[in-house]
Amino acid sequence: MSFRSRLAFATTNAMVLVLISACGDDPTAPPTQLWQDVSLPNLGAKGFMGIAARGSRVVAVGVAGSSAAREPLAVQSTGGTWQALTLPATPAEALFVGVAIDVSGSLVFVGVRAAEQPIVLDERAGWQTATLPVTGYLNAVVAGQSGTWIAVGTASGGLAATSTAPGVWVPDNAGFTTLQEKGLVDVTHADSAFVACGWDDTFLGPVLRIHDNTGWKALDGPGTVNVPEISEEYRSVLLEPGGALWLGGASIDTSQFPADYSARLARRPASGDWFEVVLPNATNVEAINDILRASDGSLYLACGENTARVLRYDGMIFHDEGPGTPGQVLALAEDGAGRIYAAGVLESGTSDPQPLLRVRNP
Repeated sequence: MSFRSRLAFATTNAMVLVLISACGDDPTAPPTQLWQDVSLPNLGAKGFMGIAARGSRVVAVGVAGSSAAREPLAVQSTGGTWQALTLPATPAEALFVGVAIDVSGSLVFVGVRAAEQPIVLDERAGWQTATLPVTGYLNAVVAGQSGTWIAVGTASGGLAATSTAPGVWVPDNAGFTTLQEKGLVDVTHADSAFVACGWDDTFLGPVLRIHDNTGWKALDGPGTVNVPEISEEYRSVLLEPGGALWLGGASIDTSQFPADYSARLARRPASGDWFEVVLPNATNVEAINDILRASDGSLYLACGENTARVLRYDGMIFHDEGPGTPGQVLALAEDGAGRIYAAGVLESGTSDPQPLLRVRNP
């Protein structure tokens, strides 16, 4: 799955240090007993693109229906049985791929509707739908402080949207100044800053952007591999309180077919330079699609381009926690009880994709 947007599924020079070089588990036999598959109602789900949790409320968003007629789908749990979340009527062909929950427990979904119009479904003051007056789509959303939300997406010239009141979303170009297509695929928040990652077709490379009290501007990332056949993708970013940054993605060798993916993870301390985290079996991990810092201090990585897996870093080594099946783990969340959730897509190769939704109890 190309990660220029999760909708690809839904709709069809830094200092290098060795931080970790060992894996605590045999990657060919991940300890799947740590995780349990969530029991879902039969809703025709084909995969989950995003997941969010706050307190006891956990919500996953994805797609259902046939490959010729995708439909939006959301499921939720409040500590018990998972059930369908009834969504209000939405514009034709709307699909949602990103979700966030604020401190009050209210949801915001982001995605796209017919004719490539970015769409927001906002629960904060009763369900309201906002369609942005641009061509493009939204990929991710996060709730910040004092009622400020930011969504990011893909469009010619760049796309972000800010909301300080329920149902009201103001689009901008995320500080980009050229007209080529840009895609911001993830956004994170801590303290008073928002950080987004993605790509820019101006120079065919990855980008980082930061939004603070002065607005959007470029943020230096780790160095990239200067080899024509190898491209870099930033897929996930985590800003921690205090200012430390984690950045995940993939290096892609296009000199062969199919392309060869190798996971990439970098960290920048609050005061310091970027350094590369050397992952065990990076070619097996393939790509890092989401990053979660859990309440117990563990770092979880949602991984996979062709094989779904979760990595957990315990402060000393990485542990491969499976499932190791064809597909992708695309998103992670933690609820108020310390349960970790992994959402994504399972691929069979011979039939329609199936949803991946798993839970790890503390």
